[in-house]
Amino acid sequence: VLTRVVAPLEGYLKRLRARQQSPSEAGLAAIDDSAALIAFKDYQLAQLALMLAPSTTNAGYTIPLVICGGPPRQVFETLFGVQLGVNQVLTVQVVPGLKTAVLGANHPYYFYAQAQGFTTVGDGTMIAANCASAQQIMVQDLVAARWQMIMADDPSQDPQQVLAACVAYWAAPAQAPMICAMVQHEGTLFYPSGNPDVFTFNTSLAQAATFCQTHSNNPCA
Repeated sequence: VLTRVVAPLEGYLKRLRARQQSPSEAGLAAIDDSAALIAFKDYQLAQLALMLAPSTTNAGYTIPLVICGGPPRQVFETLFGVQLGVNQVLTVQVVPGLKTAVLGANHPYYFYAQAQGFTTVGDGTMIAANCASAQQIMVQDLVAARWQMIMADDPSQDPQQVLAACVAYWAAPAQAPMICAMVQHEGTLFYPSGNPDVFTFNTSLAQAATFCQTHSNNPCA
């Protein structure tokens, strides 16, 4: 985004300089707008750097960073000129002299929106037709959570190798009961008063585990 703004502006200023002309009123306005955009980018980078504490165990690294949701990932992509999809990793330098491992992830509420419908989150019921896609999102979220936990213990690890190990962990048959139970349980998020500040689940984790035992660990059965 910044490149598409700054490059034409740079060309405009060079042409004015070559012709020994002053910018027009519209040109001055464009310069002011561009300066504000660049300043906001610097502000975003500064705020991000403030939140990234140096690792207490590994010199040269910060704690890992997880970017949750499409809009935040787009902002990150603009700031660093990279592509960052769900469960994709890379390493950047946010704090001068320190490396930061970064993972792209779903928005924390994306599972619920998919499982229950974007306009009916909190109604306590999982839409049967959406169960399979909700399960895929649940696995992605579990992988992201495990990646963050492992990378926090040792940020100097290869983030791609850690991600591959996390994917393999949740793909193992031994984890099928947990995945099934999590989908069944979390898919019944319920707001008793319609206010998300107060919530419960219509199916407990224990009830979900019993369901999965009798349905071959298929949450969509």
